Amino acid sequence: NKSQCGTMFCNWIENNVVSFVESDKSIVYTSCTMIRETALPDQFLHQYTVNFNSLDPVDTCALSNGESVYLPNPTYATSVQRYDRFIRYREDTYMWMVKICHSKGYNPNVAYVGMNYFDRYLSLVYVDRRRIELLSWCCLHLASVAVDTRSNCLSINQIAKAVDDTFTIRSITQMIEEILCILQFALYPSSPYSIGKQILCESGNEILLSRFYYLLDGVCMNYSSIRYCPKSIAYTCLLVVWFYSFEDKSLPSSLTVCLDVYLADALGILSIVKDSFPMLNNACHLAETELSYKRCFSCCSPTA
Repeated sequence: NKSQCGTMFCNWIENNVVSFVESDKSIVYTSCTMIRETALPDQFLHQYTVNFNSLDPVDTCALSNGESVYLPNPTYATSVQRYDRFIRYREDTYMWMVKICHSKGYNPNVAYVGMNYFDRYLSLVYVDRRRIELLSWCCLHLASVAVDTRSNCLSINQIAKAVDDTFTIRSITQMIEEILCILQFALYPSSPYSIGKQILCESGNEILLSRFYYLLDGVCMNYSSIRYCPKSIAYTCLLVVWFYSFEDKSLPSSLTVCLDVYLADALGILSIVKDSFPMLNNACHLAETELSYKRCFSCCSPTA
Protein backbone atom coordinates (compact mmCIF):
# COMPACT_ATOMS: atom_id res chain seq x y z
CA ASN A 1 0.00 0.00 0.00
CA LYS A 2 0.97 3.63 -0.17
CA SER A 3 2.47 3.89 3.32
CA GLN A 4 4.57 0.78 2.79
CA CYS A 5 5.85 2.05 -0.55
CA GLY A 6 6.75 5.34 1.07
CA THR A 7 9.14 3.72 3.54
CA MET A 8 12.64 2.45 3.01
CA PHE A 9 13.21 -0.71 0.98
CA CYS A 10 16.26 -1.53 3.08
CA ASN A 11 14.98 -4.79 4.58
CA TRP A 12 13.55 -6.01 1.29
CA ILE A 13 16.73 -5.30 -0.64
CA GLU A 14 18.95 -6.90 2.02
CA ASN A 15 17.08 -10.17 1.51
CA ASN A 16 16.90 -9.86 -2.28
CA VAL A 17 20.24 -8.44 -3.39
CA VAL A 18 20.33 -7.73 -7.09
CA SER A 19 23.58 -6.65 -8.68
CA PHE A 20 23.87 -4.98 -12.05
CA VAL A 21 27.18 -3.65 -13.32
CA GLU A 22 27.23 -0.82 -15.82
CA SER A 23 30.69 -1.53 -17.22
CA ASP A 24 31.71 1.76 -18.80
CA LYS A 25 30.62 3.84 -15.80
CA SER A 26 31.37 1.25 -13.06
CA ILE A 27 27.92 1.73 -11.53
CA VAL A 28 26.70 -1.15 -9.40
CA TYR A 29 23.03 -1.43 -8.49
CA THR A 30 22.98 -3.40 -5.24
CA SER A 31 21.82 -3.06 -1.67
CA CYS A 32 25.07 -1.15 -1.11
CA THR A 33 23.97 1.86 -3.15
CA MET A 34 22.30 4.99 -1.89
CA ILE A 35 18.93 3.35 -2.71
CA ARG A 36 19.39 1.27 0.42
CA GLU A 37 19.48 4.40 2.51
CA THR A 38 16.83 6.41 0.73
CA ALA A 39 13.25 6.79 1.94
CA LEU A 40 10.72 7.72 -0.71
CA PRO A 41 8.41 10.53 0.38
CA ASP A 42 4.72 9.73 0.23
CA GLN A 43 4.09 12.50 -2.27
CA PHE A 44 6.47 10.78 -4.69
CA LEU A 45 3.93 8.04 -5.24
CA HIS A 46 0.51 8.24 -6.81
CA GLN A 47 -2.09 6.66 -4.55
CA TYR A 48 -2.80 3.45 -6.37
CA THR A 49 -3.83 0.17 -4.81
CA VAL A 50 -4.94 -2.93 -6.69
CA ASN A 51 -7.80 -4.81 -5.06
CA PHE A 52 -7.19 -8.20 -6.65
CA ASN A 53 -10.39 -9.62 -5.15
CA SER A 54 -12.40 -7.24 -7.33
CA LEU A 55 -10.69 -8.11 -10.62
CA ASP A 56 -12.17 -10.54 -13.10
CA PRO A 57 -10.36 -13.64 -14.46
CA VAL A 58 -9.03 -11.66 -17.43
CA ASP A 59 -7.12 -9.37 -15.07
CA THR A 60 -5.99 -12.05 -12.62
CA CYS A 61 -4.68 -14.64 -15.06
CA ALA A 62 -1.11 -13.74 -14.12
CA LEU A 63 -1.83 -14.22 -10.43
CA SER A 64 -2.12 -17.98 -10.76
CA ASN A 65 1.54 -18.01 -11.85
CA GLY A 66 2.75 -15.83 -8.98
CA GLU A 67 3.02 -12.88 -11.33
CA SER A 68 0.89 -10.34 -9.45
CA VAL A 69 3.90 -8.18 -8.64
CA TYR A 70 4.42 -7.68 -12.40
CA LEU A 71 0.83 -6.70 -13.18
CA PRO A 72 0.46 -3.03 -14.24
CA ASN A 73 -2.68 -0.98 -13.71
CA PRO A 74 -4.56 -1.52 -17.00
CA THR A 75 -6.08 1.99 -16.79
CA TYR A 76 -3.01 3.95 -15.71
CA ALA A 77 -2.97 6.16 -18.81
CA THR A 78 -6.16 7.90 -17.70
CA SER A 79 -6.42 7.09 -13.99
CA VAL A 80 -2.82 7.87 -13.01
CA GLN A 81 -1.29 9.91 -15.85
CA ARG A 82 -4.66 11.58 -16.53
CA TYR A 83 -4.00 12.03 -20.23
CA ASP A 84 -5.93 10.18 -22.96
CA ARG A 85 -3.18 10.63 -25.52
CA PHE A 86 -0.81 8.77 -23.23
CA ILE A 87 -2.14 5.55 -24.74
CA ARG A 88 -0.57 6.58 -28.05
CA TYR A 89 2.65 7.61 -26.28
CA ARG A 90 2.87 4.15 -24.76
CA GLU A 91 2.33 2.38 -28.07
CA ASP A 92 4.91 4.54 -29.85
CA THR A 93 7.37 3.90 -27.02
CA TYR A 94 7.02 0.13 -27.33
CA MET A 95 7.74 0.14 -31.05
CA TRP A 96 10.67 2.49 -30.40
CA MET A 97 12.05 -0.06 -27.93
CA VAL A 98 11.51 -2.89 -30.41
CA LYS A 99 13.39 -1.00 -33.15
CA ILE A 100 16.32 -0.29 -30.84
CA CYS A 101 16.47 -3.94 -29.79
CA HIS A 102 16.46 -5.05 -33.42
CA SER A 103 19.17 -2.59 -34.41
CA LYS A 104 21.38 -3.49 -31.43
CA GLY A 105 20.80 -7.23 -31.67
CA TYR A 106 19.36 -7.51 -28.19
CA ASN A 107 17.42 -10.49 -26.87
CA PRO A 108 13.79 -10.27 -28.16
CA ASN A 109 12.55 -10.17 -24.56
CA VAL A 110 14.30 -6.88 -23.78
CA ALA A 111 11.64 -4.59 -25.28
CA TYR A 112 8.80 -6.45 -23.56
CA VAL A 113 10.53 -6.41 -20.17
CA GLY A 114 11.49 -2.75 -20.58
CA MET A 115 7.88 -1.87 -21.34
CA ASN A 116 6.75 -3.86 -18.30
CA TYR A 117 8.99 -1.65 -16.15
CA PHE A 118 7.61 1.42 -17.94
CA ASP A 119 3.97 0.38 -17.39
CA ARG A 120 4.45 -0.56 -13.74
CA TYR A 121 6.33 2.63 -12.93
CA LEU A 122 3.65 4.78 -14.53
CA SER A 123 0.96 2.79 -12.73
CA LEU A 124 2.31 4.21 -9.49
CA VAL A 125 3.95 7.53 -10.27
CA TYR A 126 2.57 10.55 -12.07
CA VAL A 127 5.29 11.71 -14.46
CA ASP A 128 5.73 15.02 -16.22
CA ARG A 129 5.58 14.25 -19.92
CA ARG A 130 8.94 15.95 -20.40
CA ARG A 131 10.51 13.06 -18.46
CA ILE A 132 8.90 10.26 -20.47
CA GLU A 133 11.85 10.05 -22.85
CA LEU A 134 14.25 9.66 -19.93
CA LEU A 135 12.04 7.03 -18.31
CA SER A 136 11.91 5.09 -21.60
CA TRP A 137 15.69 5.05 -21.99
CA CYS A 138 16.25 4.00 -18.38
CA CYS A 139 13.67 1.20 -18.49
CA LEU A 140 15.28 -0.14 -21.65
CA HIS A 141 18.71 0.09 -20.02
CA LEU A 142 17.61 -1.92 -16.99
CA ALA A 143 15.85 -4.50 -19.15
CA SER A 144 18.90 -4.97 -21.36
CA VAL A 145 21.06 -5.56 -18.28
CA ALA A 146 18.55 -7.90 -16.62
CA VAL A 147 17.62 -9.93 -19.70
CA ASP A 148 20.62 -9.76 -22.01
CA THR A 149 24.30 -10.14 -21.22
CA ARG A 150 26.23 -7.37 -19.56
CA SER A 151 28.55 -7.25 -22.56
CA ASN A 152 25.57 -6.60 -24.81
CA CYS A 153 23.42 -4.03 -23.03
CA LEU A 154 22.36 -0.44 -23.47
CA SER A 155 24.95 1.49 -21.46
CA ILE A 156 24.51 4.71 -19.56
CA ASN A 157 27.13 6.29 -21.80
CA GLN A 158 25.03 5.42 -24.85
CA ILE A 159 21.96 6.96 -23.22
CA ALA A 160 23.92 10.08 -22.29
CA LYS A 161 25.05 10.54 -25.90
CA ALA A 162 21.49 10.12 -27.16
CA VAL A 163 20.00 12.69 -24.75
CA ASP A 164 23.01 14.91 -24.04
CA ASP A 165 21.09 18.03 -24.99
CA THR A 166 18.30 17.29 -22.50
CA PHE A 167 19.45 15.16 -19.55
CA THR A 168 22.69 14.81 -17.58
CA ILE A 169 24.30 11.57 -16.48
CA ARG A 170 23.29 12.41 -12.92
CA SER A 171 19.63 12.75 -13.92
CA ILE A 172 19.90 9.41 -15.74
CA THR A 173 21.29 7.59 -12.71
CA GLN A 174 18.72 9.23 -10.44
CA MET A 175 15.91 8.00 -12.70
CA ILE A 176 17.37 4.48 -12.67
CA GLU A 177 17.46 4.55 -8.87
CA GLU A 178 13.84 5.74 -8.74
CA ILE A 179 12.73 2.96 -11.09
CA LEU A 180 14.45 0.30 -9.02
CA CYS A 181 12.82 1.61 -5.86
CA ILE A 182 9.34 1.82 -7.34
CA LEU A 183 9.63 -1.67 -8.87
CA GLN A 184 11.07 -3.00 -5.60
CA PHE A 185 13.78 -4.80 -7.60
CA ALA A 186 11.15 -7.11 -9.17
CA LEU A 187 12.89 -7.22 -12.54
CA TYR A 188 12.12 -10.61 -14.05
CA PRO A 189 8.57 -10.78 -15.43
CA SER A 190 7.55 -13.66 -17.65
CA SER A 191 7.67 -12.83 -21.33
CA PRO A 192 5.42 -14.14 -24.13
CA TYR A 193 8.48 -14.11 -26.38
CA SER A 194 10.35 -16.68 -24.29
CA ILE A 195 7.21 -18.73 -23.54
CA GLY A 196 6.36 -19.03 -27.22
CA LYS A 197 9.94 -19.68 -28.33
CA GLN A 198 10.24 -22.59 -25.91
CA ILE A 199 7.03 -24.17 -27.18
CA LEU A 200 7.96 -23.76 -30.84
CA CYS A 201 11.47 -25.12 -30.34
CA GLU A 202 10.34 -28.11 -28.27
CA SER A 203 7.62 -28.94 -30.81
CA GLY A 204 9.95 -28.68 -33.80
CA ASN A 205 8.20 -25.61 -35.23
CA GLU A 206 11.07 -23.13 -35.11
CA ILE A 207 10.18 -22.12 -38.66
CA LEU A 208 7.25 -20.15 -37.21
CA LEU A 209 9.38 -18.15 -34.79
CA SER A 210 9.88 -15.05 -36.96
CA ARG A 211 6.14 -14.78 -37.68
CA PHE A 212 5.39 -15.32 -33.99
CA TYR A 213 7.75 -12.51 -32.96
CA TYR A 214 6.31 -10.17 -35.58
CA LEU A 215 2.78 -10.82 -34.35
CA LEU A 216 3.83 -10.35 -30.72
CA ASP A 217 5.39 -6.97 -31.52
CA GLY A 218 2.06 -5.76 -32.86
CA VAL A 219 -0.01 -7.21 -30.04
CA CYS A 220 2.23 -6.10 -27.16
CA MET A 221 2.46 -2.62 -28.64
CA ASN A 222 -1.28 -2.24 -28.08
CA TYR A 223 -2.08 -0.58 -24.75
CA SER A 224 -4.98 -3.00 -24.17
CA SER A 225 -2.55 -5.93 -24.07
CA ILE A 226 -1.31 -5.02 -20.57
CA ARG A 227 -4.45 -6.50 -19.01
CA TYR A 228 -3.50 -10.00 -20.25
CA CYS A 229 -0.84 -12.21 -18.73
CA PRO A 230 2.18 -13.24 -20.85
CA LYS A 231 1.08 -16.88 -21.07
CA SER A 232 -2.33 -15.96 -22.52
CA ILE A 233 -0.68 -13.66 -25.08
CA ALA A 234 1.85 -16.30 -26.09
CA TYR A 235 -0.66 -19.15 -26.37
CA THR A 236 -3.20 -17.13 -28.34
CA CYS A 237 -0.60 -15.73 -30.75
CA LEU A 238 0.83 -19.21 -31.31
CA LEU A 239 -2.63 -20.43 -32.32
CA VAL A 240 -3.03 -17.55 -34.77
CA VAL A 241 0.40 -18.11 -36.30
CA TRP A 242 -0.26 -21.83 -36.72
CA PHE A 243 -3.63 -21.39 -38.42
CA TYR A 244 -2.29 -18.59 -40.61
CA SER A 245 0.67 -20.71 -41.72
CA PHE A 246 -1.21 -24.03 -42.05
CA GLU A 247 -4.83 -23.12 -42.68
CA ASP A 248 -5.77 -26.62 -43.85
CA LYS A 249 -4.02 -28.49 -41.04
CA SER A 250 -5.40 -29.30 -37.62
CA LEU A 251 -3.55 -28.21 -34.52
CA PRO A 252 -0.79 -30.75 -33.73
CA SER A 253 -0.74 -32.39 -30.32
CA SER A 254 2.54 -30.63 -29.55
CA LEU A 255 0.70 -27.28 -29.60
CA THR A 256 -2.51 -28.25 -27.82
CA VAL A 257 -1.05 -26.71 -24.66
CA CYS A 258 -1.97 -23.39 -26.28
CA LEU A 259 -5.64 -24.21 -25.73
CA ASP A 260 -5.08 -23.92 -21.98
CA VAL A 261 -6.09 -20.28 -21.83
CA TYR A 262 -9.12 -18.40 -20.53
CA LEU A 263 -11.52 -17.98 -23.44
CA ALA A 264 -12.21 -14.39 -22.33
CA ASP A 265 -8.48 -13.65 -22.48
CA ALA A 266 -8.13 -15.26 -25.88
CA LEU A 267 -11.09 -13.35 -27.34
CA GLY A 268 -9.64 -10.05 -26.12
CA ILE A 269 -6.24 -10.81 -27.58
CA LEU A 270 -7.78 -12.00 -30.85
CA SER A 271 -9.63 -8.70 -31.03
CA ILE A 272 -6.30 -6.87 -30.83
CA VAL A 273 -4.87 -9.12 -33.55
CA LYS A 274 -7.81 -8.50 -35.89
CA ASP A 275 -7.61 -4.74 -35.39
CA SER A 276 -3.85 -4.66 -35.98
CA PHE A 277 -3.57 -7.33 -38.70
CA PRO A 278 -6.76 -7.57 -40.80
CA MET A 279 -5.12 -10.21 -43.00
CA LEU A 280 -5.18 -12.57 -40.01
CA ASN A 281 -8.96 -12.47 -39.55
CA ASN A 282 -9.47 -15.99 -40.90
CA ALA A 283 -6.68 -17.39 -38.72
CA CYS A 284 -8.29 -15.68 -35.72
CA HIS A 285 -11.62 -17.26 -36.59
CA LEU A 286 -10.02 -20.71 -36.77
CA ALA A 287 -8.27 -20.15 -33.44
CA GLU A 288 -11.53 -19.01 -31.84
CA THR A 289 -13.34 -22.05 -33.19
CA GLU A 290 -10.66 -24.36 -31.80
CA LEU A 291 -10.80 -22.69 -28.39
CA SER A 292 -14.61 -22.76 -28.29
CA TYR A 293 -14.67 -26.44 -29.25
CA LYS A 294 -12.16 -27.28 -26.53
CA ARG A 295 -14.22 -25.36 -23.98
CA CYS A 296 -17.45 -27.12 -24.96
CA PHE A 297 -15.74 -30.50 -24.95
CA SER A 298 -14.19 -29.96 -21.51
CA CYS A 299 -17.60 -28.94 -20.12
CA CYS A 300 -19.33 -32.13 -21.32
CA SER A 301 -20.28 -34.77 -18.81
CA PRO A 302 -18.01 -37.87 -19.00
CA THR A 303 -21.17 -39.96 -19.41
CA ALA A 304 -22.80 -37.75 -22.05
